[in-house]
Amino acid sequence: MPEIDPKLAAIGALTVGAETTLGVEASFYDHIRVASVDVTGLEKTVLENEYTKQGDYGVARILGGARGTITTRHRLHGYSSSLPSAAPAMVSAEGDAATAWHILMSIIGSAFGQVHAGGYAATQTIGATGSPTDTLTTTSIASFKAGQAVCWATGTTRRAYEVGWLTEVDTGATPDEAGLLQTPKRDPQGATLWGSYTSFVRDLAPYHDGAVKAFTLKWLGGNTTDAYTAYGCRPVGLKFTAAVNAVPVVEITWGVAHWEIDTDGGPATIASWSYPEPEVCLDWQIALGSGYPEDDVIYPVVKEVSFDLGMTRSAIEGGHSTSGVEGWFDASRRPKVTMSVLWDSAWHTSFADQTAMPVSLQWGSQPGRIIALCLPAARVVSTPKRGDRDGMTVLDLEFEAHLYEGDTSSDLVSTYPRDSLARIAFL
Repeated sequence: MPEIDPKLAAIGALTVGAETTLGVEASFYDHIRVASVDVTGLEKTVLENEYTKQGDYGVARILGGARGTITTRHRLHGYSSSLPSAAPAMVSAEGDAATAWHILMSIIGSAFGQVHAGGYAATQTIGATGSPTDTLTTTSIASFKAGQAVCWATGTTRRAYEVGWLTEVDTGATPDEAGLLQTPKRDPQGATLWGSYTSFVRDLAPYHDGAVKAFTLKWLGGNTTDAYTAYGCRPVGLKFTAAVNAVPVVEITWGVAHWEIDTDGGPATIASWSYPEPEVCLDWQIALGSGYPEDDVIYPVVKEVSFDLGMTRSAIEGGHSTSGVEGWFDASRRPKVTMSVLWDSAWHTSFADQTAMPVSLQWGSQPGRIIALCLPAARVVSTPKRGDRDGMTVLDLEFEAHLYEGDTSSDLVSTYPRDSLARIAFL
């Protein structure tokens, strides 16, 4: 029997590495900040040893593979405390040049299906055309791609920066032009355009066509005997939650191909952190609708909003691996955004007509710390439910991402975010 040796449950550190062969331990790890880790979903297959016994008794179980799930919750943050002065770039997460940020972007890219990073233009005149505004004008837009998020200055103190989503990039015009998915609340201006890390939904998982095949997770607890190592992991579920006066959180459910308890894995040490601290949601913008050709963009008063990627990612089972998982199959993604808005009967009409509209959200104080979400063609898919929020009548809205083909570009579909039905960007 083990000696009495209590351990602090909330003490620990999570490190993640990218595997170049699924199920084979990563060669490079970095510390990823985590609000909580739940390993109760890990289990070993247990089979009863059934045979005709000579009495009414039980016998030792037959143990099979070690599989299951891990759930991690992370407070979202940016990647730079100062205004970026160059285009964001991805570094392949399996190499020692990768940082914790690149690994985090790799994880989110794995869940959505693909990730793209790029876009930056400075020292130029930025403007907009159209009535209402539907086109961004600038000296140079060549480093941006249709479908990605772009950020500009607004010239105001509150919400000094706004995010738009590009539908077209035209470098043949003078000046360069880029179509916008929604009419901006404040027209683009200033001298700089900032690009983004944009994860976007693609069928299957084209991100894993590259070097990164899966992830190894190491959870190091309070001492040397409290440590888990999980191999061949991919996200099988992903949810975001943002609320006023709270820090936005992402919850990732990991499918685990194999795991072990490491008796020589700790204790956890204080890890360095070189990224901005998370920001509370106090200056966000939720925008519904496009603003053209005739309708206004709606900016509802919302207390909390949630996003569920709606993943169905299944284990491919076979007998050539340690615990019976040969790989992962992405069957579908059905992204949804839910929120409660103040009562307006027009939402019942929108539901009855099954009107498709852009739904976008942004929060964060400045480029380097801004996070944005977009469903370019979302529909209300359930009857708006009447409710009460602090004595005010509200409607619960459930938006589901549907087919979108509104971007104009010749870019390869699997590589860039053109026509993706759901996207999240870090700008």
